[in-house]
Amino acid sequence: MKVQGKDAGLNFLLEKQAMPDIKKELIQHYISARDFHKAKQLAEEGYHKYLTALPGLAIDFAKQLVLVAECQNDHLALIKWGTVVFLGWGDFDYYNQMKRAVDAQSWLKVVDDLLKETGHNSRHPHAGIYAKAQILSLENRLPDLYKLITSNPEGYSLLSEYESILKTDYPEGIAKIYETEIYKKLEGYNLGRSLYQDICRLLRRIKKLGFSEKVTAIGMQLQTRYTNRPALLDELSRV
Repeated sequence: MKVQGKDAGLNFLLEKQAMPDIKKELIQHYISARDFHKAKQLAEEGYHKYLTALPGLAIDFAKQLVLVAECQNDHLALIKWGTVVFLGWGDFDYYNQMKRAVDAQSWLKVVDDLLKETGHNSRHPHAGIYAKAQILSLENRLPDLYKLITSNPEGYSLLSEYESILKTDYPEGIAKIYETEIYKKLEGYNLGRSLYQDICRLLRRIKKLGFSEKVTAIGMQLQTRYTNRPALLDELSRV
């Protein structure tokens, strides 16, 4: 009876496999049964079927292809489908899984390929500048990380996360980014004490980088330029 129950369950999955959730369950059945040929065939079918219309669903099938590759110890397939999942989903667990699967020399090429697909102009929604910065950080490619931050309009938003590993080699450049951001904030329309507090936090960060004289000069310039902003002057007096 137990065998019949299993057969009935499998028959149900086979009959209803046009439904994506059922197809994924059927693939998992074949993976558990170590029928990797059928699992791979169905997962690739699902991936290509939904890639254009439902890319998130396609990624689910790509994840199953990563699992098949891992079970078969197929490093080339693992890199192929791991890359698809990483770029499509931004999941660094797959990045780390790929890194563990290949030797150090081979990994350098994988990283270079990933970096080409990530960044400000990436066609992958989850593989933008933040993913690229994290890759460069993980691989200790600090000159490239610094270049990414200084050459990108969104670079300032990355500094809070990466200042600690960049400040030893690039203190002056980081201070310059903060200084530019201060003046940019003051040119906006969303003015008020909370903004002025943000500006003063940036001044304190410049000071911590070792540029006290620069902070003094910026503060004096702001006090002269914005005499009609008492809240700003008050916050500056506390730096």
